[in-house]
Amino acid sequence: MAKYQIFSAKTSRFGELSIVIVTAFFNPGGYPLGESFLLVPDDKEPIFAKSLRFVVKSFPDSPIELNEDFMLEEALGQARINLANYIEDKAKSLGEIDISELIKPADVKLLVHLSVTGACKHLVEVYRQTECEPLREFLRPILELPNISIRDL
Repeated sequence: MAKYQIFSAKTSRFGELSIVIVTAFFNPGGYPLGESFLLVPDDKEPIFAKSLRFVVKSFPDSPIELNEDFMLEEALGQARINLANYIEDKAKSLGEIDISELIKPADVKLLVHLSVTGACKHLVEVYRQTECEPLREFLRPILELPNISIRDL
């Protein structure tokens, strides 16, 4: 069964949190796939998206099972690499950084907030690029929400 997980990531000292989304599933041929997305809520920054694929269906004679949980961990590992590469240039402004502490589980409220405020337009790209149908079904209603209007009083 296809799985996905959503995390927040601190990529700047101030401002919106970034989003990490990872997926794991088997394609119709039974081969495991994973996806890793890092979304920085800044239109000037690109989306970091990677696909992870195996050309085998299992790990024979291995203590590790090649399953969705394994692929989720691999995708999260890729997200950590992408995050480390992204903030390497920003390290001076963030100070001492422990990458393992930057990524934390997130819930739908953060995605809704970023969507309605227009702070993270990259969610549309995740929707377009993912091959994980449960993630697409999860994102569809969030992306259909109207933007909130904010004005000075």
